[in-house]
Amino acid sequence: MAALRHVVTTEGLASLWKGNLVTIMHRIPYSSTNFWAYESTKRALEGRVSNDAARAWTAGAVSGLVACTAAYPLDLLRTRIAADTAPAAPGSGLRWMPAPRFLTRGRVRAALSRILAEHGVRGLYKGLGATLVQVVPGLAFNFCFYDTFKRLALQAQARAEAAVKAEADGGSGSGVGSGSGGGRSGGSEQALPSPSPLTSAASACAAGLVTSTLTFPLDVVRRRLQVYERGALGAMRYWDVVAAVRREAGLAGFYRGIGPEYMKVLPGMAIAFTTYEALKRFTGAV
Repeated sequence: MAALRHVVTTEGLASLWKGNLVTIMHRIPYSSTNFWAYESTKRALEGRVSNDAARAWTAGAVSGLVACTAAYPLDLLRTRIAADTAPAAPGSGLRWMPAPRFLTRGRVRAALSRILAEHGVRGLYKGLGATLVQVVPGLAFNFCFYDTFKRLALQAQARAEAAVKAEADGGSGSGVGSGSGGGRSGGSEQALPSPSPLTSAASACAAGLVTSTLTFPLDVVRRRLQVYERGALGAMRYWDVVAAVRREAGLAGFYRGIGPEYMKVLPGMAIAFTTYEALKRFTGAV
């Protein structure tokens, strides 16, 4: 809350959306490539990797590698724009009302020109290695945990429905046990129904909570590397940043800002995966 008040006071309410245009520009190709690579890899691994969780983890890692590399320059621009703390000009009308020009290509062009002038085309991929170190396992765990939580929820739902049906039909307990066992041992997603929006949202929130807790320290280092661009700081490498964070605040420094991260990631994951499952049903994609 102190950070929120400071940003609004010094830069205006519009600054909360600073870099939003480039974020959208990054998210569209990134998310589409991410989900496409995940589904394609997961299908390719069927019959080769029997364990559902291992297949989801591997497919998530491959999707993260492909999508992150393809869209990284836009991610870098987004971080640089968000880190630009120049206050709004007096009388510009930006302090209390978001203005469209605050989100337009002017800032994108300025950030892009500065990166190219100082570092050349290679500068657009500055920090890619650190990003892959965080994003690849992060997406792998995201998809793995989401797939696992969703499957467990759907299996529990199927067992409950089978028990209710057996009780209504006056069937024996052995029939229920047989159906439950088949669902558990098969582990096949095709045999399970499509998740409801509530199931998707709950599974995504749980996956986001676990994954963010595991990978947040890597994200702290990644964003510092993206922001450090001038003078001696621009020469810092991955382990230099790790050592700097530890000197400043110890191990707790790697989790500074985890609260806002949860506030962003949990609803973001819920919206993304619920929309994804709904669009799969709508388009007939399997």
